[in-house]
Amino acid sequence: ITSVLAFVVGVVFLVVLRFFVGFCVWLSILASVAFFALFGYFLFILSNQCEGSTIFETGHQTAVAIVVAGSSAVTADGEISEVLTGNGADYRGRQMHTRYGKKCLTWEEQTRYPDYRAANYTALSPASSAKNYCRNPYTDGETNVAKTIWCITSDPDVPWEECLPIGVIQPECSRGYSISGKSMRDALYYSSFVVWVVDIIWVIMILCFASRIRLAI
Repeated sequence: ITSVLAFVVGVVFLVVLRFFVGFCVWLSILASVAFFALFGYFLFILSNQCEGSTIFETGHQTAVAIVVAGSSAVTADGEISEVLTGNGADYRGRQMHTRYGKKCLTWEEQTRYPDYRAANYTALSPASSAKNYCRNPYTDGETNVAKTIWCITSDPDVPWEECLPIGVIQPECSRGYSISGKSMRDALYYSSFVVWVVDIIWVIMILCFASRIRLAI
C-alpha cells in the first residue's frame, strides 16, 4: 500500500509540476521586469527627496505629478501656460489636483471657505476661468498668504492643500534635500534612467525569445 501511495503521489506531483512550471517561470520573468522598473523609480525618487519627507510621500507626489501630466497632455491646450513664478500669484494654469492627488473643489461652489470668491480676489476672477484650478488668492496687506498655489480639496479631512503646476515632476525643496550633495543626487537621477533602459532591453529580449522560453518549459 505504501508503494502504491508513493507512486500516486509521485505521479500527481509530476503532473502538477508540468502545469505549474510554466507559470512559475513566467512569474519569475515578470517579477524581474517589475524589480528593475521599481528600482529605477526608487532611485528617481531618492534623487529628489526633500528633507523631512518620507520615501512614500515623495513617491506618491511624484506618481501623482506624472499621472496628472500624462492625462493633461491628452487634452492639452497650447494657449494655456503652466508657468509659476514666486508664490504663484500670477499662476493661471489648469492644475485641478493637489500635490498628493486630491481633487480640487470649484471656488465659487465650495462652502468651506466662503470668502474665497471671484468678487473678493483677483486671482479667482473671472469665476468662469478659475473654476476649480489651483490658485494663490490674497489681497494686498493680507498676512495669511500661502507660499505657493493651493486649492480647497474634496477631502473632508484635508481642508486645503498645496499644488504643483502641471508638468512639474520634481519640484525644488525649500528646506533642502535628504541627500545634500548635488553630485550624488545627479548620480541617482541618471542611474534611474540607466536602470529603466536596462529594463526595456530586458523586455525586448524576453519578447524576442518568448517562443524559445515556451518551448523550453
